[in-house]
Amino acid sequence: MLRTNWIFKQTETFDEPNDMFLLVKTLVTQNSDSLYQTEFVRVLIDEFWDLYQTSIFLFIFLPFFTYAASVIFYFSYYFLDSTEENEQLGTSKMEKTLKVMIYVLNIYIASFEVVQLYDLKSSYFSDFTNWVDMISTTLILFIMTSNDFFGGKTLWKE
Repeated sequence: MLRTNWIFKQTETFDEPNDMFLLVKTLVTQNSDSLYQTEFVRVLIDEFWDLYQTSIFLFIFLPFFTYAASVIFYFSYYFLDSTEENEQLGTSKMEKTLKVMIYVLNIYIASFEVVQLYDLKSSYFSDFTNWVDMISTTLILFIMTSNDFFGGKTLWKE
């Protein structure tokens, strides 16, 4: 089997992209679909996945899944529930814990957007999904903080 460890080696300085990044950037600019069907590229993808599968799961998928589940649970159970037991928002330990988790994970996920913005500069704004990411993280923070600061009285709740 072809040894591809040299591609994944890190460079000496932080400012310089590693060899894998340069290779992927080169592959993305190619217009030939047949290039991606070669054995060499398949080996590269397998090698990359073997190296980074755990990191991708632990540091990207798991935090995002936890964030999404927390936001859905918080907004469906605590935020929109107007029953008497939940009339005073922010009183239960579970709700406070959920809010802290959402704030921390929101900042964590937003940090990926900041890194992308730094790397891509103005071209960051040309991708529709980046706009969705920016708006959703900002909107969730705005709704939660406005609800906290205005004592539960917001435009959508009296």
